[in-house]
Amino acid sequence: MTNEKIKRMTKVFEKDPETSVKEVATKLSVAPSTLQYWTLKEGIIGRKKKTAPKYTEDEEVRVQKRAGKLYKKLISSGDAKKLVIDDETYVPVDPSQVPGNSFVNYKDISHIKDKNIFKQKTKFYKKSLVSQVIDEEGRASKPFITSGTINGRIYVEAFTSFY
Repeated sequence: MTNEKIKRMTKVFEKDPETSVKEVATKLSVAPSTLQYWTLKEGIIGRKKKTAPKYTEDEEVRVQKRAGKLYKKLISSGDAKKLVIDDETYVPVDPSQVPGNSFVNYKDISHIKDKNIFKQKTKFYKKSLVSQVIDEEGRASKPFITSGTINGRIYVEAFTSFY
């Protein structure tokens, strides 16, 4: 690639970082593999976008106000109140039901069995609820595992010893 094309490439990525390598390669009439080589050489790195919650303007203001209120309540109460965070998630009982990619490697497909080609998945698989509590000092409770859902009574029974 010429110096002129390299400068054009860097300008395109600076102007719009979301432009794909394939699009820029077509604009510059260069092979995508060549362009990829020069992007790395010039220090341009491609990364996957991270997910983040999309707040409306009103929600952003509310988040700041409520975080301030929570902070003031914790500071004014001294050691009387503790901030406790809980989280629960549903985990498949059968590990093969975990979402994700599965791969198979072969040289000749005629020698491969169907069970190795296809990943079987149940539509409504069994799940277990796993819940845990952590306080502001970093102390964590033992995980609470159940096959049903959690309600207020079960929550109090499971985590009373932690408080």
